[in-house]
Amino acid sequence: MNFFEHQDRAKSNSKKIVLFYTIALILMITLIGVVPAIIVSQNGGDGTAVFLGVSGIILLIAGVGTMVKFAWLNNGGAHVAESLGGRLVSTATRAPQERMLINVIEEMSIASGCPMPGVYLLEGESSINAFAAGLQLDDAVIAVTRGCLEQLSRDELQGVIAHEYSHIIHGDMRLNLKLIGVIAGITTLAYVGEILFRCAGRGSKDDARAGAAIGAIGLLFFIGGWLGVLFSSIIKAMVSRQREFLADASAVQYTRSKTGIAGALKKIGGFANDPKLASANARDASHMFFSEGIRSIFASHPPLSKRIQRIQAGWVPGKSSSVAVTGGGADMAMGFTSAMTPSAEAAPATIRVENVEQVINNVGEISPHAVAYAADLLNQIPESLLGAAHDVYTSRALIFAFLLDDHDDAARAKQLEIINGYGSSEFVQLSTQYGGDIASLDRRQVLPLFEIARHALADMSQSQGIKFLNTINELVKADRHISMFEWVLYRLTKRTLDISTNAQRSLKAAKATIASQHVPASKLLSVLCHAGHDDPVEAEKAFEDARTQTGWHWLSLLSREESTAMTLNGTIEPLAMLRPADKQMLINAAVCCALSDGEITISEGELLRATAELLGCPMPPLD
Repeated sequence: MNFFEHQDRAKSNSKKIVLFYTIALILMITLIGVVPAIIVSQNGGDGTAVFLGVSGIILLIAGVGTMVKFAWLNNGGAHVAESLGGRLVSTATRAPQERMLINVIEEMSIASGCPMPGVYLLEGESSINAFAAGLQLDDAVIAVTRGCLEQLSRDELQGVIAHEYSHIIHGDMRLNLKLIGVIAGITTLAYVGEILFRCAGRGSKDDARAGAAIGAIGLLFFIGGWLGVLFSSIIKAMVSRQREFLADASAVQYTRSKTGIAGALKKIGGFANDPKLASANARDASHMFFSEGIRSIFASHPPLSKRIQRIQAGWVPGKSSSVAVTGGGADMAMGFTSAMTPSAEAAPATIRVENVEQVINNVGEISPHAVAYAADLLNQIPESLLGAAHDVYTSRALIFAFLLDDHDDAARAKQLEIINGYGSSEFVQLSTQYGGDIASLDRRQVLPLFEIARHALADMSQSQGIKFLNTINELVKADRHISMFEWVLYRLTKRTLDISTNAQRSLKAAKATIASQHVPASKLLSVLCHAGHDDPVEAEKAFEDARTQTGWHWLSLLSREESTAMTLNGTIEPLAMLRPADKQMLINAAVCCALSDGEITISEGELLRATAELLGCPMPPLD
């Protein structure tokens, strides 16, 4: 099952959640509504009217509860992490354990092609646990407990993080948030019932009869609501268990190590304190955790022993389940480097890609080679540049440096004036310095370094973000020509700063068809063809290859003059709303355009990966 099939599966699971929600409401309506209806009927009243009235009230309460929770969840993954007591970990942190965590997540981000997620630490949680949350790739967060950092080795931590990346890539985050919203509607009934029951006993003796009636109704709501809570636990178990097995298997696949994630699970089993979280909000989010975060009759996770046995066949619970709880001191002494680091080789000018299927099948996947490649790449980037990328102040100067013109002295002088006007002469000095360092980098290191730098920008306020983005826009236009790299950098920065995309975030699934978006699809593929082929005949051949591959004969090739970076403005947003199957075909067509001449240049690869990210389809390094 590939990335796009997983997205469809997540969509199917969303429909199951709605079905379970409907069944739960029907059961609660039956329980709460039938009893008063019978009583009223026996006393000569209209039982049907009572039943319909109670049913309407139940639907209203549950609907309001769900909508309020959905509105809250639309704030994104960071909101969820903070509600559970999470603290944002700065990428510039110097704390050894936090530094190791950031390093592991950076490796996985580069290896997967996913944007760097926000990293949160549940400071007050001594148990070993973690979760991923978010509505889409660019607002994803990964949170770990303090116990993870103190009790796990680097390999074990990497196994846990790889497990969470599986949830991010396979669409589980959005599904988990939908589940929280649905359950909130059910549990609201219990809270309303509890309030009514308590209020019933506070009236005067003259209102005793009315109070008794209110109390009875409150009791029914309370019982029905908590039966709904019980039912919701069953829903969470049904939806979550198989996805946990899949995430465990994916973690092994990503890291090529069974000992990492298995060791983390064994330590949870042997830890004196169970993985229960102290946060009052843990119950609602229990299905999101790496391991069971609460005590429940209907566990949302498979038993630890079964998860370990799925990873390490033949493992027998017993003495081996009691694992010494030790930290990763040895890992820290080694500078947090991965053990899977290949030797550096001279990078060729093109990327080795045999066929289109090779690229498509890797979308949303993480290979051990990619993880090793990411670790090696990070180790080779000069510390001065990595340090600059991690800091919210110097990362801005670094991004300015990416845009400095090395061929037009007049344009460069104008750019330096713009940078000076942005802040101070220090930005000019830093940008010039970083520009010299960037010039010595392997071209393959440029986009990953930028990805790390743009993540640090998330710490800026909205006003700071707008000012920074406007400055980038001026720098890009300084030479009156916008290159594809400049467009990519601008759009990804804009995405990070969340100026234009925040309003688009929603728990609703993408449903647009390619037939309805044939114009932006033609524009995107035309730009890719002309960007990768200087000869108009070759560009036309590349476009025809894409049209033949997809069967989309209604595609229309734009002229070279019409196929500039600016042509891409307004094309990505509608294409990002395509159904998974149509996205797969679109990326298939994009790869066909680049591979038509038998090779993919590094610049073509950058454009492909950036486009895929903007479409919500993480593409790992192509080589």
